[in-house]
Amino acid sequence: MKDQILRPEETDRILSNLDEFVSIEISCKEQIKDIKNLARGVYAPLKGFLRESDFKSVLDNMRLEGGAIWSIPIALDISEEQKNQIGLAENILLVDTSGHPIALMKEIEMYEVDKKEWVEKVFKTNDRLHPGVEYVYEMNQYLMGGEVFLIDKNKETFPEHHFTPEETKQIFRGRGWKTIVGFQTRNIPHRAHE
Repeated sequence: MKDQILRPEETDRILSNLDEFVSIEISCKEQIKDIKNLARGVYAPLKGFLRESDFKSVLDNMRLEGGAIWSIPIALDISEEQKNQIGLAENILLVDTSGHPIALMKEIEMYEVDKKEWVEKVFKTNDRLHPGVEYVYEMNQYLMGGEVFLIDKNKETFPEHHFTPEETKQIFRGRGWKTIVGFQTRNIPHRAHE
């Protein structure tokens, strides 16, 4: 999948015309990471936050509406105030707490979510002691889906080890690697992971 990083001229045009866009502040660092991962192709085949039909399909079938396997929704929550602020806008800017643009979100769709259904279908529990359940219950009532196009290309955490999928593939090819194994862990690797 091709990444969705805006070219410098597109970024310059947006930054020169900020007043043309509704801006929504993203204060959650995890959601900022999601924005960048979506745009960089880390979450391929996703191109953005889930629209309602894909969201429901993930809950019901653990697949995107088109059939691709996807087990947990990648969702961007918004408050009722933000929903009203967006109004009928189709494209919006996602900005950090200092107002710096992170990404352009296109062809957005806003919808209300049933959190109880969400947690029971994804986590098989509604016990708020489960961190995923608590995270969902702390979210706003509305979700917003749409394709994400990256403006802020900074790699905050360990930039010397933070590679896009394409950069990773180039490293593999450069080293002549033919077999690659991926391992994902929820916490810092330790002896048990070895």
